[in-house]
Amino acid sequence: MKKIILSAALVAIAGFTYAQKPTAGAVTGEIQLNFQTGTSAVNVVSPDLKARYFLADDMALRLNLGVTSSSTSQDVTENPDGTGATGTVESSTSGFSIGVGIEKHFAGTERLSPYIGAGIGYSSSSSSDTWTNASVDQYGVASYVDGYSVSADGGSVGTFSIRLLAGADYYFVNNVYMGVEVGWGFSSSSEGDSKATVTSGGTSTTVTSKGGSSSSLSVSTNPGLRLGFRF
Repeated sequence: MKKIILSAALVAIAGFTYAQKPTAGAVTGEIQLNFQTGTSAVNVVSPDLKARYFLADDMALRLNLGVTSSSTSQDVTENPDGTGATGTVESSTSGFSIGVGIEKHFAGTERLSPYIGAGIGYSSSSSSDTWTNASVDQYGVASYVDGYSVSADGGSVGTFSIRLLAGADYYFVNNVYMGVEVGWGFSSSSEGDSKATVTSGGTSTTVTSKGGSSSSLSVSTNPGLRLGFRF
């Protein structure tokens, strides 16, 4: 038994000693770890599918893909005790993102792989709300209102970005790394028109709000550590 335990320990130590960095043809994927105080000290955050393919030992293509969708529905009643007529408040959001880029890795050390790179990305999001025999006040509290309804489509938002980036991966065991990354670049967003139709007392009114655009040039950083795996 002692020999088995000693052998296992030596294998584990060897894994730490000879942590391998990717070579040509390797594929890596990663998630993001956020550290915070409170009951949940470590959160796993992975809004996008993030992967890299190494064209050579020192050159990798990167790809980010993300799809999000959520919806909520709340029933409200005419009377505080839950009796009487019923109204509903529904909302939904959806979005997607895609990004591609390239990285140039440097020698570093046996475990450390620093890199620089560049990437472009595009994301889009939209939202909608439907109130039927219901209203929502400024505090987000819903209540029953007979004959009052709203159908609103928020203007879709599209964002294009291009940035330069620098980072490093540290392989602390075979095929597993932790990393950091910082970027600097330009982003441009465009918001479409939003429309809301309000019906009250049998009369409907439609209000349209014009969209707009914005742009920025800024530094971006990951708020946590990247945890990655080589496949």
